[in-house]
Amino acid sequence: MNKAGIFFGIIWIALALFLSVVLAKGLTGKNTNIFRGTENFMDEIEKEKNLEDERIFDAVALDKISVSLASASVYYIESPDSKIHVKLLGRWNSSEIPSISCNNGSLYVKSPRVKLFFHFWQIQKKQVEILIPANCINKNTEIKNECASGSTHIRALQPGTIKLESASGSIHLDDCVAQSISISAASGSININDCEFDILKSEAASGSFHANGKFNQLKIECASGSINIENNIPLKEDSSIEAVSGSIRLKIPEDSDYRVKYESMSGSFKDEITGNSGGRTGTERNGSGDVEIKLSTVSGSIRILK
Repeated sequence: MNKAGIFFGIIWIALALFLSVVLAKGLTGKNTNIFRGTENFMDEIEKEKNLEDERIFDAVALDKISVSLASASVYYIESPDSKIHVKLLGRWNSSEIPSISCNNGSLYVKSPRVKLFFHFWQIQKKQVEILIPANCINKNTEIKNECASGSTHIRALQPGTIKLESASGSIHLDDCVAQSISISAASGSININDCEFDILKSEAASGSFHANGKFNQLKIECASGSINIENNIPLKEDSSIEAVSGSIRLKIPEDSDYRVKYESMSGSFKDEITGNSGGRTGTERNGSGDVEIKLSTVSGSIRILK
């Protein structure tokens, strides 16, 4: 692996330990102290309450969906009716309830600028559900989701672009279609199932990456964790997959035209399509070799599967 790749891995691993606190600070506007005393713990528990709140808006064409939360799991789902619904569920501290608005073609869900009481077991009890009619989303719609801590789930939506940022929490996408998706995650697994993206870009510090669907271009970087991609169509644009600590598995159709440049400091290479194997570094070609694919890892094997 080149020096830039190794540098990337070291930086991401170092940042993974405190990125969640940094992002939380940015969302809340105040310093975050995760080591709170017992007295403060009980004060915060007393302020919590079970919440089941729902905001309903008339269906409008959405240019932007912007969600910025300190700690909660977020679910994007197609609405069963012609209305936009935003639901808050679970145990919320009254000072942490996000503001919700929908006007001028933009839907916003944003955490207030409050001091964050940071406990992972409480995060799982807070949930935001965003239900959107299919006709409210089009190729010009941007979904931007920032979450300091908590999982993100998007199902069966077709916006133009998707931008996801997470300091701590898994990311799941199912049956989605978009021109491009960009993911930045410090800690947590990334799972993409039956999706279609022209450009799939992801940077992760810690956590496995799994994707299957139809992708024209891949730009994947993962510092710690395995990368497994099943692409059901030949890649159409030059792509790269880079890991620091973890194996790489790329499944593509046998009729794909590609030229591979691979590098592994501790591991082997095998291409099931051509039937060839290699050592730490080398090149491989199939068909016309129109599309370049760069595959590199510091520790782990590299496989092209058919």
